Amino acid sequence: MSNIQLRDYQKEAVARFQQQEVGLFEMATGTGKTVTALSCVQQQWERDGRQFLVIIVPYVHLIAQWRAQFSQFDLPPAIVVAHKKEEWLSKLQKMVWYYTHHYVDRVILIGSYRSMIKPECQKELDKVAADGGSFLLADECHNIGQPSYMESALRHFHYRLGLSATPERWRDELGTHQVFDYFDEVIYQYSMKEAIDNHFLTPYEYHPVLVDMTSDERKKYKALTKKISRLLSYNDDIDEEQLNHLLVKRSRLLKKAAHKIPMLLEKLAEQKDLSHTLIYCAEGEVDEIMRQLAGLGVRAHRFTSEVPFNEREHILQRFAEGEIEILVAIKCLDEGVDVPATQTAYFLASTTNPREFIQRRGRILRRSPGKKQAVIYDFMILPMTTDDESLFKSVAQKELPRFVEFSRFALNRYESRTEIYPLLRHFALEEYLELLPKEMLERIQQEYEEI
Repeated sequence: MSNIQLRDYQKEAVARFQQQEVGLFEMATGTGKTVTALSCVQQQWERDGRQFLVIIVPYVHLIAQWRAQFSQFDLPPAIVVAHKKEEWLSKLQKMVWYYTHHYVDRVILIGSYRSMIKPECQKELDKVAADGGSFLLADECHNIGQPSYMESALRHFHYRLGLSATPERWRDELGTHQVFDYFDEVIYQYSMKEAIDNHFLTPYEYHPVLVDMTSDERKKYKALTKKISRLLSYNDDIDEEQLNHLLVKRSRLLKKAAHKIPMLLEKLAEQKDLSHTLIYCAEGEVDEIMRQLAGLGVRAHRFTSEVPFNEREHILQRFAEGEIEILVAIKCLDEGVDVPATQTAYFLASTTNPREFIQRRGRILRRSPGKKQAVIYDFMILPMTTDDESLFKSVAQKELPRFVEFSRFALNRYESRTEIYPLLRHFALEEYLELLPKEMLERIQQEYEEI
């Protein structure tokens, strides 16, 4: 076994998996899922003396992060299943043959969900699936709910361990069922509240920034909602492609609300120290925000998918040292990138998907030298200067669940309600302050069924 000293909760998780052999770890982002999982892997190997391990990750750049942990557990080099099959297929075929003929007793594969499902890879994995030492380790295992994994050979592996802070797939009942079909049940949970209370994550303040809609945005939102309602009324004849197009269009309307950037600049002007600040915005907003920051003389740097992976560590180091004051980011918090030096975060990119906003929060709550707490400003779109109840209710149903989730573990959980409560009271919607994302979705579905 490795010399790593596990925390008590990690030891408990490892013990649970040893008993169950199949299951899910639902652990908050930043609580050491990787180390916990590899401890399970190493324990099984030391007990059984035979192991064909497959590790799946959601993004190719996370392969390097996982492999960096291998030396701590004395794991052998892994076959990387990514990019062109010419780079890995012959190695995989050879090692599968060696393993099935007992010339080797341990093989490790690591790759992305996209690469691991390729027919050539699945053909080889099918040869070892029934082996008693076959071990599936799925990082961000909600991804295994994709239709392409329905008939995967991996579902038949003997040991199966899934990792995710949010294993349920948002608004995808079939996909969620498939995730739990793979991993049976959650066998260990470690919540964000526990992680904060036990000082493994940084405590945080949460401040909702209420942003009104322009009259044009209201008109467009109402028009899109009318089209969506008309499509939904067709029952079994719903045009799913058209429906998704309209939903995405309406969602983008909120994400790119015109008043967001001016309000961001107001908040930045009030902030005494801009160092270690992260601005998380929607696509198409980076250039404008960078231009505004340059005009203010702020040392800012974009941190987007276009930034090469080999440059990201250098940028994060400069950010941690204060050389870069502000990072302007898109998508990075959804791709497994942690920004632990962040002390102040502005979330401009609204999302209704709990997996996305819970992970975004978790990735900035990681501990960092000199960091005592974090502050989150969440830009919430609400049509505040209107008496149109149906419009307000429709938008609030999308924005409020994020507020409920973010505020419930915040240091200022009660204070954060003061601005929103009067608006909700005006429309007799005070109950929205208690509805978590799943509960709000159930409420919306119930209301629709009653129409």
